[in-house]
Amino acid sequence: MMILALPYMVLAAHRAIKGTCRPFAAGSIGVLAALGLALKPYFLVLPVALELYLLFAGRRLNGVLRPETLGLAGAGLLYGLALVWFTPDYLTRIVPFALQVFHQGFMSSPAAALWRMETLFLPVLLILHVATRRNHSGKALADVFALAAASFFLAYLMQMKAWPYQLFPTTASLVLALGAILSGGRRQAADPSPASGSGYMSRAAAPVAAVMLLTLAGVGVLNGGYQSIYVEHLAPVVRKHAAGSAIYIFSSNVSAGFPLVNVTGVRWASRFPMQWLLPGLVRRRAELAQQGAAVEPEGLREIRRFALDAVVADLTKWSPEVILVDVREDKPYFGGLRFDYLAYFSKDPRFAQIWSRYELLMDFGTYHLYKRRPTPH
Repeated sequence: MMILALPYMVLAAHRAIKGTCRPFAAGSIGVLAALGLALKPYFLVLPVALELYLLFAGRRLNGVLRPETLGLAGAGLLYGLALVWFTPDYLTRIVPFALQVFHQGFMSSPAAALWRMETLFLPVLLILHVATRRNHSGKALADVFALAAASFFLAYLMQMKAWPYQLFPTTASLVLALGAILSGGRRQAADPSPASGSGYMSRAAAPVAAVMLLTLAGVGVLNGGYQSIYVEHLAPVVRKHAAGSAIYIFSSNVSAGFPLVNVTGVRWASRFPMQWLLPGLVRRRAELAQQGAAVEPEGLREIRRFALDAVVADLTKWSPEVILVDVREDKPYFGGLRFDYLAYFSKDPRFAQIWSRYELLMDFGTYHLYKRRPTPH
């Protein structure tokens, strides 16, 4: 999303200073931005914010109809039509299911979502930018990146999951905004005359911006990039026992299956990236039971049937050579409730029959690895 939307941000800054752009190039930038922003509806906060910014920058209302906005709107419309045409179940089934149980299972507390370095850095950036903007040589670019950081932080809070990757657009925009502020300040500081506004980059502002920039850019380097404990411990075993075949994982963590599947080159035997329906479903049913509800709502029954049918159908279709099962007592996102994947699904005779073909091969403590028995000839 950041790669595809970045040209759109730069073009917005260009437009703010009354810059021109060839219609085909601008339209292409809008189409690319649509492909990135369409990944999540929350990202639409950005183009709305940028258009409001351009209106306040002095453009007329009809200035909204530009090649890049028309390209973005047109590509976004085609994207929406493609959803309806090619994946109607996403709108008629998955979205309603998600509204019922996804947030129930994966929603974080406001404190957990806000306990991030960016929560402090964003207001500091905005204060720094407003205080030093007047004489900035490239204030339009700094405006846009600061606005992008605020917009993406809002999108992060709207999701309220506290997952680091959802905060990445904010972090990237903060880095870009700080870079724009510092580069503009240095150019002005080179001119010692009072009219140059070199006071804009005060002795306090420059070091603060530099420290923030180095901190944000350096954290990832110091951490050494993403490290997957699943790849480290399971990749050799999966390569040995499932090469050329498929694996299935009973887990509520998407990190259990990916990038393990990518690294090992095996096939993924599930329609889900993880068992995302179950945490919210289990927690919602427990909540209703605690409230004394005698009958399970039809919506939850439908989700339960769908989750069970999907597991049975996927295991039947792919016959994975290896199945990993999360056996931790306190599984992520289940809210402290005890949940046993095998006991839950084995209540269905179809699953029980499938599972009779598997045997425990390894115990990793947190996960058990099962291997499919050879089919007798």
